[in-house]
Amino acid sequence: MTRFLLTLFFVGLSTVLFAASPSVLHSFDRLELSDEYYAEGANIGDFNNDGKMDIVAGPFWYAGPSFKEKHEIYKPVVEDRNRYSYSSFFSFVYDLNGDGWTDVLGNGLPGRPAHYYENPGKKGGHWKKHQVFDWVSNESPTFTQLVGDERPELVCTRQGVFGYVEVNWAAPEKSWYLIAIMHGSMRSRCSSCSFPSVGAGGAAATIASSSHLIGHLICAVA
Repeated sequence: MTRFLLTLFFVGLSTVLFAASPSVLHSFDRLELSDEYYAEGANIGDFNNDGKMDIVAGPFWYAGPSFKEKHEIYKPVVEDRNRYSYSSFFSFVYDLNGDGWTDVLGNGLPGRPAHYYENPGKKGGHWKKHQVFDWVSNESPTFTQLVGDERPELVCTRQGVFGYVEVNWAAPEKSWYLIAIMHGSMRSRCSSCSFPSVGAGGAAATIASSSHLIGHLICAVA
């Protein structure tokens, strides 16, 4: 009876709180940046150091806040709309070489390499491309602070090994290396990862699941 009354109390309290909150409609403007298929993922970052957020999607970045001015990062290739994007699945943003200009870390179809695109800054032109890792698998790799330090790692799988790729911060244009968390657990078809901060000292846990391999849900805590 006590539990029933307590439940009614919380239901009633939540009803009062929601009733007291005015309803707000948030509207958005739709901007079409491209009518061609170049990439599956997009991201934001200040690529021209004007203090305004820009958009990156595959071979282009679009200058904010209007996003009408388009710049090439590399030579664009239109993708087949009936297939996954071969050249650009994700674009992660970070100043990898510490020169004050935001760079792009990109990877294509799972099983393809990761490339660091070096922002040329005021010089303009195509961005210098560096292959930094040979094989990025799973459908949701991410570039995040995993181990509790101030800089991110690339979390992914490589030929069945689930782990994170440590950036070669001394020379980011050279090869990065994989630190294994688990061997063979997800094969190469892990489809989703999340990174709640549950570890000591701000370190994150990695939770990986697979829609291809039913029943595979794995958690690793640093």
